[in-house]
Amino acid sequence: MDLSGPRWKKGKDGKDFLALAAANPMSVIVAELNASFISSKPVAILSGPGGGAILGVEPKQAVILNRAAFGHAVEIAAAQKHWFQLSPEEVFYLCHVLNCIRVESRDKKQMSDKQLWNHFRSMSESFPEMYKAYSHLRLSRPHGTNRVGCKRESVDSCLP
Repeated sequence: MDLSGPRWKKGKDGKDFLALAAANPMSVIVAELNASFISSKPVAILSGPGGGAILGVEPKQAVILNRAAFGHAVEIAAAQKHWFQLSPEEVFYLCHVLNCIRVESRDKKQMSDKQLWNHFRSMSESFPEMYKAYSHLRLSRPHGTNRVGCKRESVDSCLP
């Protein structure tokens, strides 16, 4: 058995995820996300203590967010927008690196990158290290995705 390369699984339908990822590079998906968000500049609203933010987007943008592996969709009955819960690392990355969202505090005041950084640092001492790791993995995996945290039913989606 050749184990010299990366370990990729085949999906239940027999598709090779490496080939799928190579055909749909994350850099292209993120560029598509950035182009879609740059014109509308959606607003993320900070949620409770240490909880990142919630972002409302249009249906087409929701598809791109899912493909780019940002946030987790939140079901809200009768909502016209699609809502995503973003981690602090995702919020800061989308705001600071991609510059494609605006962030408001709970009292509707727009936050600068510095204010946002200080806010997340005050919520968690480990935020700087977690963000550094998140942004490093985001930038160094052209075909892969990073989701912050994991759900019990989808352990395979966790970062190694």
